[in-house]
Amino acid sequence: NEFAFGGYAGTRHSLSCAVVGEQDGEMQRNYWYTLARDATQLDSPQQVGETAADRTLARLGARRIPTQQAAVLFQADVAVGLLRSFIGAIRGSALYRKASFLLDHLDRQVFPENIRIHELPRLRGGLASSAFDNEGVATRERDFVSDGILRSYVLDSYAARKLGMQTTGNAGGVRNLRISSGSLDRQGLLQKMDTGLLVTELMGQGVNTVTRRLLARCCRLLGRGRSDPIPGRGDHHRRQPAGDVHGVAGGGYRCRDPHLGTEWLLAD
Repeated sequence: NEFAFGGYAGTRHSLSCAVVGEQDGEMQRNYWYTLARDATQLDSPQQVGETAADRTLARLGARRIPTQQAAVLFQADVAVGLLRSFIGAIRGSALYRKASFLLDHLDRQVFPENIRIHELPRLRGGLASSAFDNEGVATRERDFVSDGILRSYVLDSYAARKLGMQTTGNAGGVRNLRISSGSLDRQGLLQKMDTGLLVTELMGQGVNTVTRRLLARCCRLLGRGRSDPIPGRGDHHRRQPAGDVHGVAGGGYRCRDPHLGTEWLLAD
């Protein structure tokens, strides 16, 4: 921890690959990597290389589409960014500065009732597992959202004092976050969506936690047996905090952020 009175050794292994692709004079670049505590749990170099190549090829041949309202599926590595933004919005530092759209939303409905977001800080083999936070406060399993209701903020001792609350043992952030909503897998979400947009990359910071505005940089148009890349930007902005999230399923990719889980999110 930051006061240097406790600590322990740990391991972390990674393997990455970046690929450049070209088609009709257009060049695109993308990458992928795998990360694990145990080197034997890493994806193979072939898997990492093929995923990086597929992600690069998916960017080639993009075309524009008319402005429209559509159902949206957030790819696993993009959904991680949305979860990160949500955690930022319930972090104590944002709340006591009144710089969050979730100010005064504790014990209020912020997601549909089937959504649960919980923390597993002592998960065996978890990339962010820890017995205590950066201030030496013991960590414990916690629901930040259950039944769609915001149950807890993310607080260290300083933010807790500013808000007149107790620390949640989250100095240094959240650890091994998971989100769940039911039994749908990725294919089930795609079937539920039928036609819509698959968001594969966000623009800039992603979600503005003050205005709730989200900008997507790269998408794919799904439906009628096709999957076409789309360039440019899209804007997603709703008044209800997150009431338009309809489903969550385990993702096919490993998470890029060691603190958060791999999921796909469906919204409309």
